[in-house]
Amino acid sequence: MEVIFEAAALLDAHNYAVSRQPRSLDEFQFEDESLLGFVWAAPSVRSLLGEWRTRQDAFLRRSAPRLRTVGTKSWNLYVVLLTHDKPDDSERRALVQIEEDFRSARKIAQAELTTSSQVRRALYPFIPIQNVVPMEESDALQRFRNRLSGVPREAVNALFSDDTIELDIRRFLEAHEGKGN
Repeated sequence: MEVIFEAAALLDAHNYAVSRQPRSLDEFQFEDESLLGFVWAAPSVRSLLGEWRTRQDAFLRRSAPRLRTVGTKSWNLYVVLLTHDKPDDSERRALVQIEEDFRSARKIAQAELTTSSQVRRALYPFIPIQNVVPMEESDALQRFRNRLSGVPREAVNALFSDDTIELDIRRFLEAHEGKGN
C-alpha cells in the first residue's frame, strides 16, 4: 500500500479537489470550499522531521497568490505529513511537537502507516463521521436511560412520560431541582 495514493484516493472520494504537484510523486494539494491542504508522504521519519518546514514553506509560497483572493481559506490551512516508517520514542515526541506547532498552518504528522485504515484514521479530520451504529428503538431507549444515571429518577421519568411537552419539562425541572431519586 502506497501512503500517498491511499491518501489522495480517500480525499478524492470525500469530494476534495486533489491536485498533484508538478514533478512530484510524493505530494499533492487538496481543497474544498472551506480549506486548503497539502499532503506529503515522506520516505522515512527522519526525512519527515528534517524536511517538513521546507515542504510547508514551499506549499505556502505556491498558495500565497490564491490565498490573497480567498480570505477564508487562509485561516484554514493544513499540512499533512505521513510516512510508513516506524518512529522511535524521540521521533514520536518530535511528531507530536510538529502537530502542536500551529504557526502558518495546522499540522498532522503521522508515522507507521501501513494499512488503508491507518491512513483513513490519520485523515479523520477531513472526512465525515462514518460509523453509524443501527440500534433497535427499545435498546436505544434503555441505553439512554442508563446514561442518565446521574440525573434524579423523577427527572428521567418525566422525560419519558406521554404527557405534553410543557408538562414533561415542568416535571423534569421540578424533579431535577429537588434532586429526588
